[in-house]
Amino acid sequence: MVEQAVRQPIQFGEQHAEEIAVLVDTANLAVLPFAKAQSQLETALLTTDSLIQYWALTVCAQFGQQAAPIVATARPALEADNLFVRIRAAEFIGQFDPEAAAEALASVVKESESPVTTLIALNAVVFLRDYHNMKLMLAGKDIPAKNGEVNRRIAYLGW
Repeated sequence: MVEQAVRQPIQFGEQHAEEIAVLVDTANLAVLPFAKAQSQLETALLTTDSLIQYWALTVCAQFGQQAAPIVATARPALEADNLFVRIRAAEFIGQFDPEAAAEALASVVKESESPVTTLIALNAVVFLRDYHNMKLMLAGKDIPAKNGEVNRRIAYLGW
């Protein structure tokens, strides 16, 4: 999708305006009080659209402890096929269940073929380790997609 959008951004935006509007509406749930956003977030988490799930999980993570009532609804996203959904699910659920988040992030890091995806997952590891006491140890050899930034993050983590 990103490649399409970069090549012809205006055409892409026009062709996908309705989809983009739904994503914006989902992201905008973050500005509502949690009580008003909760049912819409639960609906978004149950969709099969990975982009909607991604933004719903991003909003849930921003709500933090307030979003505890929907952790169970979000939990299946820890095993999503989409690695970015899995990362966002770990960032949200890791605030409540660091062990489950560690398993999900380890799987992302081991499966990722992209250094960018790996770096985003490792940034989530740092956040959850530093602020939510998540424990995760991997060996550098377990991380197939590397670049300079990934190597620096691995060094920061002491792996």
